Amino acid sequence: MTNIETSVPLTEALKTHFHCHDFRPGQREAIQSILSGKDTVVIMPTGSGKSLCYQLPAMLLPGTSLVVSPLIALMKDQVDSLQRRSLPVTTLHSALSRTEMKERMQRIDQEEVKMLYVSPERFRNTAFLESFQRWNVPLLVVDEAHCISQWGHDFRPDYLVLKQVARQKPNLRIMALTATATPEVKQDISAQLGLGTHGREQPSLQVHGFGRDNLFLSVCEADGPREKLRQLLQILERQSRGIIYCATRKRTGGVGQVLRDCGIQCLVYHAGLPHKIRQEVQERFSDSSDPIIVATNAFGMGVDRPDLRFVVHWDIPGSLEAYYQEVGRAGRDGERASCLLLFNEADVATQEFLMKSSTPEEAEIFATWKALQRLCSSGALEHTLSQWSRHIPLVTNETTLRTCFSVLERAGWIRRETLRGRWESLSLTGKKDMEKMAEQLDALSQKQRGNTRKLGALLRYTHTRHCRHGHILRYFGETDVAKTCRTCDRCQRFPGQRLFRALRGHAKTTSHSGGKL
Repeated sequence: MTNIETSVPLTEALKTHFHCHDFRPGQREAIQSILSGKDTVVIMPTGSGKSLCYQLPAMLLPGTSLVVSPLIALMKDQVDSLQRRSLPVTTLHSALSRTEMKERMQRIDQEEVKMLYVSPERFRNTAFLESFQRWNVPLLVVDEAHCISQWGHDFRPDYLVLKQVARQKPNLRIMALTATATPEVKQDISAQLGLGTHGREQPSLQVHGFGRDNLFLSVCEADGPREKLRQLLQILERQSRGIIYCATRKRTGGVGQVLRDCGIQCLVYHAGLPHKIRQEVQERFSDSSDPIIVATNAFGMGVDRPDLRFVVHWDIPGSLEAYYQEVGRAGRDGERASCLLLFNEADVATQEFLMKSSTPEEAEIFATWKALQRLCSSGALEHTLSQWSRHIPLVTNETTLRTCFSVLERAGWIRRETLRGRWESLSLTGKKDMEKMAEQLDALSQKQRGNTRKLGALLRYTHTRHCRHGHILRYFGETDVAKTCRTCDRCQRFPGQRLFRALRGHAKTTSHSGGKL
């Protein structure tokens, strides 16, 4: 790899491409690392400027750098922001028309693009893989890199193909970035990307503190939906810009409707909405047209609104990693913001159901295999995931079915190719390696146990009697942690504590009407 660190005045390049006059803490070190030719793993908190760590090198390196990102909404948000700076970037995703896809591929072939955003599913597309082989790609960026680890809170099996992709281009630099990673996940990110193996040197690890002392962390126990609503409405009387997270699509729609019934305008976002609606909601929230959004965890990665004053969790998330990533979307301007978790013991069952959906039983996997043997006996079939679920009646949950497909593919029993929109092509490989299947089933079992541990860690956070910031920092492996802070409900030294106490007491005597939650 070519070391271009000494030939590029980084501060001047920062001004030229991004109109900024100085780097934030940690940015320069990460940029120098990747420009010197080292694979680099970057762990930085939400709002600290992780994106610049790869965006500036991509502008300086020859060729087209590839950024792998898990969500279309996240890619679009990043690309729109960069294009407003007149930077030569684009994205390829399943919502594009054939004409749009062809035009963008031609621009990349003509080396008119410095940075290309894609989802990991794009590497299932044969035409894209052929193009990737001929492109000059100096840098592979794995954004939200915790998604590649089965120990991470948002594991995406499609990320696992990236190790093979990297081996196709030995001189490729790799940068992996995430905001939330335990010591275990940090190690697994490197392992799953093949860093430090097959001739690659050990990566440079750039870790910069997780602390966000401008966020006031609070947990309020609620007896049920009505009390949650009362407490939420009290928050909304004082704060007008923020995100309300719910665990399921149904709950998201219900809370959004109840708020509208109470006269509060809000957006609603979840993965079940049509792409055009999700895109419109993302744009309206990003450009400040609408200040409040009710959403599942499908929303939020890359949201760059600096003025969000609150994040409320209507339901508990599945892990402390997910929770800290989501609350980190508030207060990105450095000003104080409130992060309230509404806790009810019954919500644990919701998370356990979601965990079970993402880790199918062995019987469900083999039922899926049996159905595919029948359906694909004459060759590949193309369906949306929803259509596939109707053809495989024994596995009706789409999340479960997606995981079944992933297990069968990683075992080498089926081939998958992502097509336009949400269509997938599935075919049989003619192989049935039981040893590989046993490995996948074992990995799935480990993931299930890991999910259980993560939920337990989240519940310990909700019940802790000690400083909440300190509890989180120690969870992520930091050792030099203060015993108390000024910004959590346990330390009781932040003036906002009196507000939360007043809200909780007032909520018990105040009644609000609303629809079904």
